[in-house]
Amino acid sequence: MIKLFTLSLYAFTLSLFTYSYGQYKVLLNFNGSNGDMPLGSLTAVGDVLYGTTLDGGTNNDGCIFSIDTNGTGYKNLHSFDNTNGGGPEGSLTYSAGKFYATTFTGGSNNYGCIFTIDTDGSGYKVIHNFDNSGGSNPYYGRLALRGKTLYGVAGSGGANGIGCIYSVDTDGTNYTDLHDFSFATGGLSLGEVTLRGNKLYGMTSAGGANGWGCMFSIDTNGAGYTDIYDFTFTGPRTPQGNSLIVYKNKMYGMTTEGGANNDGAIFSIDTSGSNFIDLFDFSATNGEQPYGDLRLLGGKLCGMATNGGISNIGCIFSMDTNGMNFKDNHDFYGSGGEQPYGSLTLLGNAFYGMTSSGGTSYDGLVFKFDTISISSSVDILQATYGSVTCYPNPSTGKFTLQSSAVSTQCAVEVYNGLGQKIYSGILPQTPVRMAQPGGPKGVLSTIDLSGQPSGVYLYRIIAADGGLLGEGKLVIQK
Repeated sequence: MIKLFTLSLYAFTLSLFTYSYGQYKVLLNFNGSNGDMPLGSLTAVGDVLYGTTLDGGTNNDGCIFSIDTNGTGYKNLHSFDNTNGGGPEGSLTYSAGKFYATTFTGGSNNYGCIFTIDTDGSGYKVIHNFDNSGGSNPYYGRLALRGKTLYGVAGSGGANGIGCIYSVDTDGTNYTDLHDFSFATGGLSLGEVTLRGNKLYGMTSAGGANGWGCMFSIDTNGAGYTDIYDFTFTGPRTPQGNSLIVYKNKMYGMTTEGGANNDGAIFSIDTSGSNFIDLFDFSATNGEQPYGDLRLLGGKLCGMATNGGISNIGCIFSMDTNGMNFKDNHDFYGSGGEQPYGSLTLLGNAFYGMTSSGGTSYDGLVFKFDTISISSSVDILQATYGSVTCYPNPSTGKFTLQSSAVSTQCAVEVYNGLGQKIYSGILPQTPVRMAQPGGPKGVLSTIDLSGQPSGVYLYRIIAADGGLLGEGKLVIQK
């Protein structure tokens, strides 16, 4: 379907010109039978990636799978059948040849369960069935592990019906409801807990002093629960599946809603709960509604937004820990995946992740994204007057650029996601009237990138004096 859009100079002056194409690769397309709708994150063990899907598999109750980092060797390690758990939304925790994780539903009480499985798919065992009174229906995230004790949060159930924090030994014994949430001090925790020293840190999506969720800490033995920060309606709020990471005595996290544009935000805070800083507010075009977690790469915060970006179906971004130099590194697009709910997994020089939908069967996919683009960029030029329309976009490689700025020596440059110039030249121009007869004069130009692979590129049009006349993204989709 031909897509026509006009890119304003103001919006793109704010961008930092780092986009992906060749470093993004689809490793696996889900098609129902091999899984459908992954909501969690991948776990890497050696050169093998492991994950879960919410639906699909033999019984359409989800499955556990593995795939090599080069995209070969897919295996369905286990298909859920509801009686042994169903609909896993979280991620796998690895220890000594075994994985531990939760399911949202199923189990003997149909409130979800905690299970273990060997890396080769054998030894699947439910080690705890949730019973509502001690918690039920765990959502996103993964279990925290120290020694032989697992820590997690249940999204509902518990004494007050709005979830709890729990611990359990890896053999299924000693399950303990460490804390029952109450709206006054936070409720409905949909993510995971972060283990730091002898404390667990986490967030709730509701409750707290203002009703918009809070950050909390609690000792690993269940003592000392503290509401350390309450989100507000006017600031970042309502984290849903988001969790905290700790770096240099600060915690960093994201919220799904709130911020200046109500599209979610990235923040930092001391572990004591002081010095809360709204570092970055999403604004649709650069991403919105992140459900996953941040990751650290060379002092930069990296993550994914579930929606927003150029196609409004999510993007991969990076940013300095002080909130500066935000970059939209990759925009998801249809066959290249849509709406990631989980987090990135770093292995070597690449991030690996999943999207919940999109791909060839629209059931989601597994992808690889080389991290070199996060540290590379294209020099920024000062924008001058002008606007550019590009169509069709996406296309198979041939684009028409229509500009309201007239120059006999306009040049075009096209960059890939590595910051490498892959096309340049003087634009062949055909004078036209813009929009309607009698409108301002402009030019039509065409460029042919048919020899380039599918992906997202940056173009910019430069005047003879070096000024920037216009810029935008080109999406090649074959």
